[in-house]
Amino acid sequence: VSVGSVARWGGCGGWPGRWAEGLVQVLTAALPPESRTTLLDSLIKYAEESVARQMAAKALEERLSIAHATGETPAAILRLKLALVEANILDGSSFTSAIPPIRAIIHNPDAERSVRLNGLVQLLIIADAEYDRVLADSLLAKMTAEELTSDLSHPDAMRALLIYHTTFGQVDTAGSLAHRLLQH
Repeated sequence: VSVGSVARWGGCGGWPGRWAEGLVQVLTAALPPESRTTLLDSLIKYAEESVARQMAAKALEERLSIAHATGETPAAILRLKLALVEANILDGSSFTSAIPPIRAIIHNPDAERSVRLNGLVQLLIIADAEYDRVLADSLLAKMTAEELTSDLSHPDAMRALLIYHTTFGQVDTAGSLAHRLLQH
């Protein structure tokens, strides 16, 4: 039985939190990086599903460390970094401490378009929560300048613009975007 099949099988029981706790125990053993990566990816998934935020953040920290050590692609590392910032926010970190690392990710040319859009969405959520119009307007300018939202059939682009227009932009545009997202 492979590590991957064990990790995937565990989530089928409907108890992702308990399975995540079990994976934490397995991870105390000395395992090769490939096995640890597979188990950590599953642990992150089950911890997020069970709202075990601190567990997810710790697993993401270790997963990021392995990604660096094993030479994963810059895009994969940036994806993990954004996931870690998001997990830390959900675990209670301040919004303002999340802004610099997310900005670094969305400005990094190695980041995939979807990761950059997700980062923009996270920053727009922060701008909304803090009612920071300067941040929101700068993000809208970035989205427009880099044509990140040019494909409005992409749900992440619609989500980013919906967040902006709901708080800072045009209410009619927000309504139209919400309607299109619901149809998507």
